[in-house]
Amino acid sequence: MVLSEQGQPMKSRLVVLLTCAGTLLVSGCGSSPYKITLRDGREYLTASRPEFNEKTGYYKFRSQNDRDALIRSDEILMMQEL
Repeated sequence: MVLSEQGQPMKSRLVVLLTCAGTLLVSGCGSSPYKITLRDGREYLTASRPEFNEKTGYYKFRSQNDRDALIRSDEILMMQEL
């Protein structure tokens, strides 16, 4: 068995390191914020990807200050992931 300088087995340190790295990687793959720019120049930052409802023609999203919002699709000039 190979021991590190502190006397811990190298294999267990590697397992802990890989577990931490995997957890950080998965948590980083969550919903990313979007910036919505309207035709009149206003901008909105979202907490996650806006969802489009085909029946109503509106995008629904949660703003970064935890409020639900709706915007008509024809008002949107640009939507980009940050």
